[in-house]
Amino acid sequence: MNRWHEGLRHLRNLIIRLSITYLALLAMSALPGIQFRPGLFNVWAAALAFVLLTRFLRPVLLALTLPLTITTAGLFIFVIDGILLLLTDLFTGLEIGGFGWAILGSVVVGVMNIWLESGFKRLGWLEREEDDPAEIVSPGWALRVLLMAGLLLGIVFSGLMAFEVVLALSTVTSRLAILAGAAMATLLLVSLGFSWLVAEGLEAARRARFSGIVAGLTTAAGIAALAFIALEPVGGEIEPPPASGAEYWDLPTGSRIATYHYPAIDGRDEPPLVYLHDGPGLGVLEPERVFYRQFAEDGFDVYLYDRVGTGRSGRLEHVAAYGIERDIADLDAIRSELGVHELILVGQGAGAELAARYLSRYPERVRKAVFISPTPLWDDGQFFINYARTASPTGPNPVLEPKLLVAASLASYGPGAAQNLASQAEMGVLLARSFNPWTWVCARHAAEAPEVDRAGFNAYVELRVEQSTEALPDPRPRLAENLTPSLVLAAECDYLPWGVIQQYKEALLSEKVFYFAGAGHMIELTRADMMAEVMRAFLLDRSYPMLPYAGEGSPRPVVGP
Repeated sequence: MNRWHEGLRHLRNLIIRLSITYLALLAMSALPGIQFRPGLFNVWAAALAFVLLTRFLRPVLLALTLPLTITTAGLFIFVIDGILLLLTDLFTGLEIGGFGWAILGSVVVGVMNIWLESGFKRLGWLEREEDDPAEIVSPGWALRVLLMAGLLLGIVFSGLMAFEVVLALSTVTSRLAILAGAAMATLLLVSLGFSWLVAEGLEAARRARFSGIVAGLTTAAGIAALAFIALEPVGGEIEPPPASGAEYWDLPTGSRIATYHYPAIDGRDEPPLVYLHDGPGLGVLEPERVFYRQFAEDGFDVYLYDRVGTGRSGRLEHVAAYGIERDIADLDAIRSELGVHELILVGQGAGAELAARYLSRYPERVRKAVFISPTPLWDDGQFFINYARTASPTGPNPVLEPKLLVAASLASYGPGAAQNLASQAEMGVLLARSFNPWTWVCARHAAEAPEVDRAGFNAYVELRVEQSTEALPDPRPRLAENLTPSLVLAAECDYLPWGVIQQYKEALLSEKVFYFAGAGHMIELTRADMMAEVMRAFLLDRSYPMLPYAGEGSPRPVVGP
């Protein structure tokens, strides 16, 4: 029994030490040069690594540098802790922007550790050494208020930990019953631990009863929330009506694709022009069909198609099958279906990124490429969306349905579990309700935004494409190896930053860039004639109506309003 109690005591001390380090690292991440990569349990992993390094490596480093520590009146300890933070950076999701930030971070962690440890010792939560001057304080009214506030924060934290456990488990099981059970078990245990510590601080006589009641009520609230989420009615999006002229192709990849073909009026010896729509969970919209079919008059076979899972194309049985690799395979299968060796690719937004990915993999299969308001080739954290110049400064519409938001979070980790919670039709509602076409135009052109109804949205496609793209290597080195003629079109009111255009300029060897003043993310909505003129000059190898932008820094309007 004594060994059992001793083991529990050591476990409790370890958890408290980890919690102190967890809070200290969170405070440290407020520094501009220090952050945590997105991921599950990243902060906990960093806390555990730092605690272990502090326990085993710090004494060795202190012994080796004792003269320096003495000479600097103990300040060299911060250098040692900075080294430990850099080692933590190597093994976990902690990212530190250099040795200077590591030193500054070590100061923050050191101060937070001292402050938190002192507070925990005074509450009796952390064991004190015999010569420790800290005394356990009696719970006055101010301390009672602080502890009850901490209890509320602890309950919220318990919910967050339960949700993180669900995300982690969803990677290995899609059974909602198992995930719900794990969530409730985590909620119960974490809230029980928090309430027990609060009871100790309050010097409550019946700590077990207090903590049991708090943990029981918290778990009951969690069960009610789960029931509400699981049973929440979400009306599925109505399937879009058939479009005139739509054809359906069954590709060897297993995708059933809806295509829109506008045959060349005067046949030319040119590859077909294939348009890749934005989204990627949106599908082809009517304004896009209206704009691109005009190039059939210039002798191009024009094809537009809905990505698999969107628009009028077929949905895949399992959402895990969606992703950028599937889209690249479908695009190449379409090329084979057309019986041609080369394509002319025109991509809008996320479609431009798909075109760039395809070009980087199959440069010999692309005659020319047009990138319109493209999304980043490689997002290294420097690009920030800004809707201030658009007709919707607040961006997409907010969606508050808990069921859809939980399913969206699950889709990045356990797509099977997400699909068991919310169907593809229901997730179409998530994207349809958040979608705001006013983000596509400048503030002064709100009336030009298209009306989008029953467009065949699919949020799962959007989420899976974004996640799978992050897993692919950077395409820029491959793009720099080919001379495929490329045209990049940028807009004044695009919510994507100018740095994205610069990224394409630097990655493509044979590119021209045009900047359209008075245009938003979808340029053809307000500058259709000028955009068509520029594209036609590029496609037909004619002289351009104006010089392409070739300067550095901020963009200049070369296509007037």
